[in-house]
Amino acid sequence: MILVLLGNLENLLWVFPAFRQSKGRYAVFFILLALEGLLSSLIRVYHIPNIINYLHVGTSFLLPLCLLERNRKSAFEYVYMIIAILIMALIIPEHKIALVVVTLILLHSFILTVFLKDFVWETVVNKSLDVYFIMLVMYELSILVRLFYAANGTSLGLYYYVILLILEIFIGIFFTIFRENNPKLQIQLKFRE
Repeated sequence: MILVLLGNLENLLWVFPAFRQSKGRYAVFFILLALEGLLSSLIRVYHIPNIINYLHVGTSFLLPLCLLERNRKSAFEYVYMIIAILIMALIIPEHKIALVVVTLILLHSFILTVFLKDFVWETVVNKSLDVYFIMLVMYELSILVRLFYAANGTSLGLYYYVILLILEIFIGIFFTIFRENNPKLQIQLKFRE
């Protein structure tokens, strides 16, 4: 019961960062996280049928799309990619949970790679560590660890799942409070010359 409560709290909490981050570079990412969280809560609480599960997985498939550089894709290419991804999400049978988990691991690995690239770029260009990017990377790492434990199915995974769930709640609170490019989140680096 406490696990369901924590899970729903974490899912619903991600609605607030969607509003707070609405004008930032990752606005669509946070909006999709909020949508994914709401769908997860609906599935968990009301035991909603398969179509919502497909929408949930489809939303996960859309997450990497919102991180692609906008100037490299036309609107038509985005629509085409979204349709292809939603069709792919519908093709994966719900009972093939291992396939879904492996697919989610690949998607979140891609997202982590994008966040790491942005983190390194911002660190080199601005000569400072941005806590905002550190939190993005930590969030994706926590999701990947939870997915690896879900794929593994060990009893030890439940303890890590709860710890990471609590960490994700704190990360959600962080993104509710702080926006990107906040000077308070910049740690200047001093290099020897």
